[in-house]
Amino acid sequence: MGSRHTSITSRRAQSSANECPRLFCAVQAAERSNGHYGIEFRPYPNNAHDRNAIAVDGVVGNRRLHIGYLDRKTAKAVHDDLLSKGIPVAGEIYNLWASGDDYLEVKFFVLAPPGNGVKARLKRTKAYEID
Repeated sequence: MGSRHTSITSRRAQSSANECPRLFCAVQAAERSNGHYGIEFRPYPNNAHDRNAIAVDGVVGNRRLHIGYLDRKTAKAVHDDLLSKGIPVAGEIYNLWASGDDYLEVKFFVLAPPGNGVKARLKRTKAYEID
């Protein structure tokens, strides 16, 4: 799968901050019990601030916890390069860090099916030349 790494940082002041400590604890519990966890992306085209907005949800077992949104630049790239063409995306957490003051940082890869990585997409648009 092609990938692009990105991260989300959340603090108590953000609307999704209530879910972040729960996500961190749920992921820790899933790790201990070999349970399923990850992230999922939800396009949010009716967002008043950005029609390319993509929500990021933490998923642990059958629980879904909203943790934030892709940054505007990443959301536009994922939307324009993949979602608008019907290419599915997935996410994989590679780092989760929390502090005692309700600060949570989630680092993850945005994954696309084989043949749809950044270099392959650029090559198809002839914007990338192989040396």
